[in-house]
Amino acid sequence: METVNGYAVASDGAYIAYQTFGEGQTVLAWQFDWFGNIDALWGVDMEREWLNGLAGFAKVVLHDRRRVRSVWVALRAGTAQ
Repeated sequence: METVNGYAVASDGAYIAYQTFGEGQTVLAWQFDWFGNIDALWGVDMEREWLNGLAGFAKVVLHDRRRVRSVWVALRAGTAQ
């Protein structure tokens, strides 16, 4: 499954990562309450299976919670430590 990664810049300059994947007429935007890093999420078997199931009928848009930075966003922004 192809994923597309990107980021949005909030009005205060914070970078918020997002990822899109899946197919279908329905667009489902989702932010996890307890798991905020979209890169690490795919490493959890139960979550990966659930996301793959959603991708079968919808275009899914995941986004990081504020103050949680995916590694690729920090690298792209030039602020990784």
